[in-house]
Formats: sequence, structure tokens, C-alpha cells
Amino acid sequence: MQNILFLNRVALIGNLAFITTVVMRFRGDIFRNEMVSSYFITAGYAVIALNSILFIAFLLKKNRFFFQSVPGWLMIGNFIFYLTELLFFFVTII
Repeated sequence: MQNILFLNRVALIGNLAFITTVVMRFRGDIFRNEMVSSYFITAGYAVIALNSILFIAFLLKKNRFFFQSVPGWLMIGNFIFYLTELLFFFVTII
């Protein structure tokens, strides 16, 4: 159960990297260092997979005891970011 809490926290940090990636897409490179920019881009897109895993785990484990250690605001926030990431991902592909 602690793994789910840890993954939710990592997903929140990755969601912040995704926001940075979106800002970089529309404003240009905001960092002077190319290595830092590539880190944020990679982490921003990799969090889509992590949020997918968390969403599937939430659908498969419907008992409240499994997710009791995760705060509600964290789960809701990650879910909203997940929907936003999917929308952004599919809009940019098409």
C-alpha cells in the first residue's frame, strides 16, 4: 500500500514536469541547458504511462483499504492531470 502512495507522489512531480513541457512547447526553450530541457520533456511524457498504471490499479482494486493511505486530493489531482495529458497527447498526434 505504501507503493501506491509513493507512485502517486512521483506522479505528482511528473505532472509538474508535464506542465513545464507544455510551457516549453508554446514559449520555446525556457532553460539555457539542453540537458535540463530534455529531462523535463522525458519526465513530462513518461508520467502519462505512470498515471495510466495508477488509473488501472484504481479501477482493478475497488476496496477502500487499498487506497486508504493516499489522500483524496492527490488521487483527484493525478486523475485530472491524467485526463489533461491524454487530451494533450492525442491532440498533438492528430
